[in-house]
Amino acid sequence: MLLRVGLRKKETGIHGIVVPLALIPDGQALKELDRGTYEEAEAALIARHFKPGLTVIELGASLGIISAVIGKTKPARLVCIEAIPEFAGVVRAMLARNCPQVAHEVVVCAIATTDGEISFAPAGDDTFTGRVVDSPTARGTIQVPARRLSSLLTQLKVNGPFHLVCDIEGMEVPMFLEDAGALAGCASLILEGHPTEYQGRKFSPDDVFELCQSLGFQLIERRRNAAYLARMATG
Repeated sequence: MLLRVGLRKKETGIHGIVVPLALIPDGQALKELDRGTYEEAEAALIARHFKPGLTVIELGASLGIISAVIGKTKPARLVCIEAIPEFAGVVRAMLARNCPQVAHEVVVCAIATTDGEISFAPAGDDTFTGRVVDSPTARGTIQVPARRLSSLLTQLKVNGPFHLVCDIEGMEVPMFLEDAGALAGCASLILEGHPTEYQGRKFSPDDVFELCQSLGFQLIERRRNAAYLARMATG
């Protein structure tokens, strides 16, 4: 029975967040909200490990529900990166509804290995996630601004330690391989690992987490294909 809450109410709740149903354009997301399973692993890791006062960069904000979960932890600064312009508006609305007091910025761009513009298309059958594609003529493809993470951090004047929440449908692999220096100031990250292929090599979620650990992070907790990793102490 598709979204029984949606048939009776204008809003629903998940992970302590109020979700105005008019903001949710996708049937699959509605089903997951109805079941209470939408990004449940990420939400649980954020609630468990993020403390007030952090600087948090979210890559792949999508519908803004996880953005609001982060906002509820009272970060000192929250920057949400979302490639799809329409969803950036949804993210702003979700934050305004749930945590208007939190200092936040929403930046429209995709994470890539070079700065410029790239082709971006829905990931799979749903429309609330997307990924970088090679062909600009693929169904549903749009052109969006693209930035390296390192370029974004410079643009945003992120100084000092930051914490990353990353759900970018496989682009975490090229980011780790081609822009690893951007993570020098990253104190911890919550990462959803996606099966992907890059430069002829296939990566499973296990491979993604191992790659992240090779960059100086320790896997502290894993819930299915999401994990919390913290920078290992040195010296």
